[in-house]
Amino acid sequence: MNVSLHPDFLKLSKNRRYLLGISGGRDSVALLHTLLAAGFHKLVLCHLNHGLRGKESGHDAAFVRRAAKKHDLPCEIGRVNMDKLMKENGESMELAARNARQRFFRVCAKTYRCKRVLLAHHADDQAETILFNLLRGSNGLKGMQFTASHQVGDMRLEMLRPFLNVTRNQIDIYL
Repeated sequence: MNVSLHPDFLKLSKNRRYLLGISGGRDSVALLHTLLAAGFHKLVLCHLNHGLRGKESGHDAAFVRRAAKKHDLPCEIGRVNMDKLMKENGESMELAARNARQRFFRVCAKTYRCKRVLLAHHADDQAETILFNLLRGSNGLKGMQFTASHQVGDMRLEMLRPFLNVTRNQIDIYL
């Protein structure tokens, strides 16, 4: 079974460069393979090691490096100390991790002169987001959009979610 990319994403140029946020987990790896199969070959793999799972975190980074080498793609690996970030900024782990990722993407965007970041959020993530927003009484039934713009320091990044119409089950079957 193949998974399909968001129709709005398929309208974009395959000749443009894109940064791919890749954790080494099933969703982002499936997105990598789907993008390559669809002819998107100007990808830069961007992996931020949060160091939250000990040796496993290092294994994920090594996996991403090997995938980049296998597909002859540039790769950026970063690392952050989450305990230090949370203490310095007084942020929850989730918020500190998200902010660290966005700062990492900003660095990658400057290095590769590319402000388009592909993320592997899928339909199940969308459902969770809507439910969470509903339960906390914010945003009503709004969820993630296919594309969102985020100001990170002095740069505006465009976050794209090509898998937003794909379910976790479809990803599992594909893999």
